[in-house]
Amino acid sequence: MAGSYERIRKTVEESERERYEFELEKFKNEQNKQLDGKRGDIERLKTEKRKVQSEFNMELENLKRDFERKLEKEKREMQEETNREILQLERQEEKKYE
Repeated sequence: MAGSYERIRKTVEESERERYEFELEKFKNEQNKQLDGKRGDIERLKTEKRKVQSEFNMELENLKRDFERKLEKEKREMQEETNREILQLERQEEKKYE
């Protein structure tokens, strides 16, 4: 009878160990699936970040070029205005001495 109880105890322990190993493997597989999903999410976010950063850089470069053109145009206009004023002053000075 003691041998029978021993066999039953060993069978129960073996069943519990197998069930534990099964549940552990199942848990590991679920965690790996979740981790793979998160890795995919991270890659998508990195791709989106690169896209947004690229668009931002292009827009920033366009704004910079536009600003430089406007400054250059304003500089030319101011130089032309200054030249006209100088010319006008020179003419006025010439008239004074005529």
